[in-house]
Amino acid sequence: MKVKKTKNGYTLSGISGKQLYVITYLLGIIREKCFQNGIDDDGDYVSGSDFFAYLDEKELEAFKEFVKDLKQ
Repeated sequence: MKVKKTKNGYTLSGISGKQLYVITYLLGIIREKCFQNGIDDDGDYVSGSDFFAYLDEKELEAFKEFVKDLKQ
């Protein structure tokens, strides 16, 4: 996967189907289950201690590769 900075943001190319599935899945879980507890005393949103998600080995590797590529 390649990340390219553009005038209006970033473009991802070469993302695998597995990576896209895992990222979409995790973002959906975050949207639905995290940050529902409001704001803490410091004014930060807290994700809470609710269950987050299960990933199988291939999904976890796809996620790790995606994050690694984003950091480059």
